[in-house]
Amino acid sequence: MLGKAKKVETFGDIRLYECPGSYITPETVEILQAVFLVTETHVPYFPGGWVDQPHWLQEAVTLYKKEIADRMEKEREKGQQTAGK
Repeated sequence: MLGKAKKVETFGDIRLYECPGSYITPETVEILQAVFLVTETHVPYFPGGWVDQPHWLQEAVTLYKKEIADRMEKEREKGQQTAGK
């Protein structure tokens, strides 16, 4: 019988069930924190507007938003399939 896995870390709606420190570098953690700060507060991480943000941050935020949209679409499709049964 499988026991419940203990959640060790949460980033937004992403839950990790093993130590993220074993495969996420400190730099990656800093990027994730910047992405969540920007997306949650809608305030640029660096001075200026969106076009003034470094390219790496623009890419990270865009990727995060795409992943969230993809996940929401999968959940919506899953719900439609369940409702159609």
